[in-house]
Amino acid sequence: MRFPIPLWGVAVAGSTLATFPHAAAGTVLQGQSEPPRSDSLKILEEAQDAQELFERVRRSHLPAVWGDSGGSCDEIVIRMCLTHDDGSWEPTPEPAEIQEARTELLGLLEALAVKLPGDEWILGQRLRYLAESGLWDEALGLSRGCVPAGSWWCHAVLGYALHGKGDAASAEEAFRRALAAMPAELAQEWSDLEVLLDLDGWSLLDGASEEERARLTRFLWALADPLFLVPGNDRATEHFSRQVEARIRSQGRSTYAMSWGKDMAELLLRYGREVGWERARPGPGQTGPGTIIGHHHPDSREFIPSVRMLRQPWDIQPGEWKLEAEVPHASYAPAYAPSVEELDASAYRLRRGDSLLVIFVYGAEPHEDPDRDASSRAGDRERWESGVFLLTEDGVPAYEARSSGDSAGVLTLLVPLGRYLASVEALDRQGAWAARTRYGLGDPQPLVPGAVALSDLLLLASGEHEPSSLEETLPRLLARAHVPARGRLGVSWEVYGLRPVKEHLRYRLTVVRRDRSFLRRAGEWLRLFDREPPLFLAWEEQGPERPGPQFRALNLDLPDLDPGEYEVTLELSLPGRSAIIATRGFRVSG
Repeated sequence: MRFPIPLWGVAVAGSTLATFPHAAAGTVLQGQSEPPRSDSLKILEEAQDAQELFERVRRSHLPAVWGDSGGSCDEIVIRMCLTHDDGSWEPTPEPAEIQEARTELLGLLEALAVKLPGDEWILGQRLRYLAESGLWDEALGLSRGCVPAGSWWCHAVLGYALHGKGDAASAEEAFRRALAAMPAELAQEWSDLEVLLDLDGWSLLDGASEEERARLTRFLWALADPLFLVPGNDRATEHFSRQVEARIRSQGRSTYAMSWGKDMAELLLRYGREVGWERARPGPGQTGPGTIIGHHHPDSREFIPSVRMLRQPWDIQPGEWKLEAEVPHASYAPAYAPSVEELDASAYRLRRGDSLLVIFVYGAEPHEDPDRDASSRAGDRERWESGVFLLTEDGVPAYEARSSGDSAGVLTLLVPLGRYLASVEALDRQGAWAARTRYGLGDPQPLVPGAVALSDLLLLASGEHEPSSLEETLPRLLARAHVPARGRLGVSWEVYGLRPVKEHLRYRLTVVRRDRSFLRRAGEWLRLFDREPPLFLAWEEQGPERPGPQFRALNLDLPDLDPGEYEVTLELSLPGRSAIIATRGFRVSG
């Protein structure tokens, strides 16, 4: 996406963002010897003039493109025109003239910092341009020298640099100290989520009690964490890092050649720092230098959960949580994996007394670099991390299982009965790529003595023989419930509560299509069309001789089914008891 400007005089109704209060330029923090006021002003003016000169040099050397002045805006934020592109834009190398000018600016600011130690303006601009250059080691060292140590600002810039270095866990602690030490009004402003939420999301928080709002905020940040595999919550630390950057930018000259305002603050908080710049050539009849275009990271994702997910996280269905929103309200690209995609994964729940045995099977398609040679690929197994995490109602991953060495596998957890939000994740640190899926696991009822129950249906890859135990099914479990036409599908399950009296069991298994059109279903109901006959098997058998779960499995030879969504349903009937049913969806590929 890009941010062309300006659109003078255009306003957005209901915009309530506030600018960030900051110390006056040239403020020398306590604990430092202060040069005479006249000398301090001259030093600061020299630094400000150099920063303004750099931004002019930057604008004059930006790549020129043909464009307009915002006539095709997807959203107008006061003076700013926001456009969501088609994802085809990619960052280009920054012109050498801009790199050289930034290096010169950083050298001058370093020298002036010696003359005016402890000045917030100079420190902030040095951090800003070190971050632009990716020099996070230098930024971290600089932030650790911030004075007075222990001030909220020094904690905040330390969190900013730690986040940039990729240490989200340490950055979280630094930002906690900053929020605790800063004025209450400012802490409230930095913690306010209004800018990150759409109208529905803000209405939910605004209408909640203080206690409920605090709970929802904690839960929102927990769900927004891109990967639980990575220590710390880097989406939360990214938000506070953007607050730091907004404060720094508000004190200096902008690349957009316009005064700082709440529109710039809003876009920075929603989409982060620009990763590329361009200058649109003036169109026919236009005068002036042309519009400045700032580009957001092309692989950014919408990690902030929707209102429905906040309200009913346990009801989120597999594949429902899409990170790649067509029009994201706020987005982020983690440095360790700018591209986070959908992971093929399935969960199967089996009863074990008062607990659940949850089996997760997953498989990621790694991105291969064609330029990597065979010797570098030899260590591929060491680059993969994977894991499954179950969140409870307090938003904390209460149970987890991890693995390393492969992008596909099976992980199991034995947990108390309850409802959970599951996150299944895989991370390729060398390839800077990740995949995940998140969905709810409802709250199954405890087994009632004397009642019969079915487990989830387990879908298996076809094999020559039917598995005779749960252990034999694990290597064949499907992470992606896709079956080729005219293929075979394995199904297995467990039955609970059967009495050791050789009960007479009557099974019926059907396969029906579930993505029929509305007109087709209405025509069948009105008997205008013949109802598509389901595929079914029916059989009878005797119950087990001993109490305990009964394991069963079979292979299905699928006929020539049309590609589409189908559902397999297993119905178990016993004399004198109500029938029990289990279902599972799958797709037939073309």
